[in-house]
Amino acid sequence: MPLPRLVRHLLGALGASGLLAGCAVTTPPPATPPAFTVTDATPSPLAGQVFEPASGRFVPVDEALARLAAADFVLLGERHDHPDHHALQAFVLDALVRAGRRPALVLEMVDEGQEAALAAWKAERGASLDALAQALDWSGRGWPSFSFYAPLFATARAAGLAVVPGNWPLARIRTLVRSGPDAVPEAERAALGLDRPLPAPAQADLTEELRASHCGMLPETLLPGMAWGQRARDGRMARALADTGPEGGVLIAGSGHTRRDRAVPWVLGALAPGRSVLALAFAEVPDGQQDPRAVPEASAAPVLYDLVWFTPPLPRPPPCP
Repeated sequence: MPLPRLVRHLLGALGASGLLAGCAVTTPPPATPPAFTVTDATPSPLAGQVFEPASGRFVPVDEALARLAAADFVLLGERHDHPDHHALQAFVLDALVRAGRRPALVLEMVDEGQEAALAAWKAERGASLDALAQALDWSGRGWPSFSFYAPLFATARAAGLAVVPGNWPLARIRTLVRSGPDAVPEAERAALGLDRPLPAPAQADLTEELRASHCGMLPETLLPGMAWGQRARDGRMARALADTGPEGGVLIAGSGHTRRDRAVPWVLGALAPGRSVLALAFAEVPDGQQDPRAVPEASAAPVLYDLVWFTPPLPRPPPCP
């Protein structure tokens, strides 16, 4: 644990014991997560539980929060359209703040071309969250309802957290997909942790995931560029986290960007060696499912996430015709 973090935790312990009279006492994190808004006809007993894939054990929520509070970088992987994933992300961020952490908030949904809009909103006292949504053109950029993410911005503002863009502008992403590695100068590739190839199994798995996510209808010639675009986004998010300073950061992103074997945690291993990373995925568990290993995110070979927080599934139409 870095010295500043250690000192802060020691001071927090002293304050909790009453030995620092007159000093602010860190408020403990809330013990009860928010109730699920998505319900099942046959709910799984796994919903609401936190699972550790590496050990195969269930982890109490309080223990999970303590581990999250101790990590330099916390990665919270979501299904973008699932309201309960967003409610739990807000719960975790609030718990970290209550535990004395002041991490930067890094979001996949905000790109580096929107830094000025973020700064203007933060500087204008009393500016509403609706004003921020308009400044970021949230509804026009294809993300789910801003109401899902508003509690994160509200906590960040109340706690004085930096809000950091985690993504490339859309035009740059299109160039990355079209032109591949040639679209990124060599020095920038190194700064983004993109100067080393993925392990062959991870690269093959990424390509297959992209193929399946497009229902097998994507021309094979486009897959290498799509895979590079995904890696470039991982590098951009990892760089944003690595630059957050001693307080570290919390990443809000799709769970494909937060898996340990090939995404942001893998890149952070090169960009921020020696700093701790905890990757948590919020994962939908099918109706009635009782085996945690049946949920793909809870795989043990390879281990994709440090922790998996199970939620009910959100009803959706079949993804492929």
